[in-house]
Amino acid sequence: MIDSYVLLGSQNSGRRGVIANCIEMALSESNIAILISESEIESESEKNISKFPNAKILKYKDTQDAKEKFLSLSADDIEFVFYVADSNQNVIDELEFLKNLNESNIIRIVRIWALVDCKLFLDNFEKMSPYYDALSHFCDCMLLSNRADLKGSQIEEILKRYKKLCHPHLIVYVKKDFKCDNPAILLVDEARRITMAFDAYDPVDELDLDEDNLPEEPFDLSKKEDPYFVRFENGMRSKTVPLINTFLK
Repeated sequence: MIDSYVLLGSQNSGRRGVIANCIEMALSESNIAILISESEIESESEKNISKFPNAKILKYKDTQDAKEKFLSLSADDIEFVFYVADSNQNVIDELEFLKNLNESNIIRIVRIWALVDCKLFLDNFEKMSPYYDALSHFCDCMLLSNRADLKGSQIEEILKRYKKLCHPHLIVYVKKDFKCDNPAILLVDEARRITMAFDAYDPVDELDLDEDNLPEEPFDLSKKEDPYFVRFENGMRSKTVPLINTFLK
């Protein structure tokens, strides 16, 4: 089982650039694998990652192929995996796939990073809010990228939305060339997400029970499904999230 970091976001949000920055500044002595979907357009950042002798890129076709790529990796050789989620697929489908891998002990999800393309978001604020709200629900770190041509008041509109939700995730600014002030804080092994879908816990722990405080009625000890993974009887999800890349021009 290998410690894994998941990166969510649009095609041009800078996910691979942030990975390159983390390798250079914080993981230069660790062996790393980066899983990237074949459907993602190759970027200059990908070429930069390839220059690091301690990092290797693995391209996957679909979730089944990604699972096989994960299984092919050995914890004796690889210390960390970065999984760049396929931005051409529904982000909840991707997260459900990762949840299953996590529960099967194929990987251990350390943290989930959400890259927010600020310009893209603000150009389609109302329509895209459900997508970024979902990312805020699942992520440990929210990284604000593509801010160069925006005013501080515009960025504040995004910040205001997620400060109001009081989610515990970090908010980090991505600067020019995809650099962060302190990339090491992104790697800390500490969950800061709202969802508990990737955490091992016993539902009994949520109940305040002792010998003198036992309920008279039967109670449910099953683990509650994350609201984003709940489906109706017809198979449709109860919460819908738009496809991010449909907003790209």
